[in-house]
Amino acid sequence: MLETNGGIKMSSSTTAVIATSAASDPVVAQNRSGNHANPAAFSNQDFMRLLIAQLRNQDPLDPLKPEEFMGQLIQLQSLVTLLDIHEQIEGLSSAQRPVQPLDLLGRRITWTDAEGQLHEGSVEEVRMDRSGLQLVAGSQVVRWGWVQSVR
Repeated sequence: MLETNGGIKMSSSTTAVIATSAASDPVVAQNRSGNHANPAAFSNQDFMRLLIAQLRNQDPLDPLKPEEFMGQLIQLQSLVTLLDIHEQIEGLSSAQRPVQPLDLLGRRITWTDAEGQLHEGSVEEVRMDRSGLQLVAGSQVVRWGWVQSVR
């Protein structure tokens, strides 16, 4: 009899083995308890543990068909790949957060003015007019397009 577990078809004995192996595995238990940096992560080691547990504990009188077994391998490896991609996207999205104008108050900026001269100052005011975002640093009004760096 086959059960569906998150889209992966497994025999009931395989499901029981995986649950038992996961419960007794200290690494998986640590991941579930929240002591791991990313509790949803499914590492390659976890993948191999599940694979070995399934191979050791499959019913010798009713083994998985090679097609089913390969399908499970592909689905599990796809899951690992998707989790890696998700982690990378999360890192990119936090690094690509757009700068909000009010976040600039009190920050040090470096800019090049219309004459090409380099200046540095602390943002004291943020303005918006027809020409766009403007920052006030000291007595200078700085257009957003002139800003070279924000610290």
